[in-house]
Amino acid sequence: MERDAHQRVVGNIYKGRVENVLPGMQAAFVNIGLDRNAYLYVADAYPVPEEDEEEPEVRQLVRRRRSIGELLRPGQEVIVQVAKEPVGTKGARVTRTITLPGRYLVLVPGGSHVAVSQRLTDERERERLRALAREIRPRGAGLIVRTAAEGRSAEDLEADVAALRRLWTRIRQRARRTPAPALLHSDQDVVYRVLRDALSPDVVAIRTDAPREHARALELVRLFAPELEGRLSLEAPGSPPLFEARGVDWTPIPFHVGSSLRLDLHAAPLEGQIVLRTIERSPMPAETGKRDEYDRRSRRATRSPPTSTATTGPTRRSTPGSAAAGFGPRGSAPRTAPRGARGPVDHRGATRR
Repeated sequence: MERDAHQRVVGNIYKGRVENVLPGMQAAFVNIGLDRNAYLYVADAYPVPEEDEEEPEVRQLVRRRRSIGELLRPGQEVIVQVAKEPVGTKGARVTRTITLPGRYLVLVPGGSHVAVSQRLTDERERERLRALAREIRPRGAGLIVRTAAEGRSAEDLEADVAALRRLWTRIRQRARRTPAPALLHSDQDVVYRVLRDALSPDVVAIRTDAPREHARALELVRLFAPELEGRLSLEAPGSPPLFEARGVDWTPIPFHVGSSLRLDLHAAPLEGQIVLRTIERSPMPAETGKRDEYDRRSRRATRSPPTSTATTGPTRRSTPGSAAAGFGPRGSAPRTAPRGARGPVDHRGATRR
């Protein structure tokens, strides 16, 4: 189950407005419509070239180190992508380097490189995919081959590139007609992820019971697989919920940390099992959710109390009769052994008998 209140923003693309440019920090703060302004570092602030321009031609002057004031100015509108979630009192970290993940490839507008996922270990397959990616790479964009592309044909990769190019064109068109700040594309909603990764000719039907999600699904089907648009349907008003109509029960089940749970599914036409397991999680302050604050508190709790700095020499433990044994007042040098004392004097100034 996915709730709107717990949705992540990493991967989302926004049209933002630069609020502050701080040359001393080599960074800028951008209003993207969230509770706090986003942080944009100078290394992530280089602009994306136009779709028909290659990176070396556009960024030949950008590759040298430039200050944030040369790249951004207050009031400027920019397209950014969230690279790091907001934490505590810190806003999200954003970048102007956009990446659009597809089913088999990742499109990098403005790039010029081709890369293959490190999870693909077969060198022959890596070279095959790299060669295919170089052939289908659009001008003015880079490509990253995902692990799911293993064994896929050139037609599958070409279809993925075409869908990602249509998506990037739609994002740019939306940015031109939408004032900042605005959300241009969400990469985290469940409808987008399911249709992007699971939509194929093998899918028999796509059913929704919410008009809003149906419109979203229709937009994505037209984007990724226009030929499958006829398989999308919206349940009639007044129909029972999809889960209830198909026997999916969402009754809460007691579930303890460290245990396992196996659920048997008998909802036609599918049968199967779902196995859930939990793991221990380190406690974090509920009021801030910041890991660094938790670490600081842990270090303070385990730190030993400071020792006295009144003495300059090694710490001495006072024992009964120590003054008579040759110790002087605290902080002073030890006295010599009394005249006539037997035995040599040890390193503490006491006599050994």
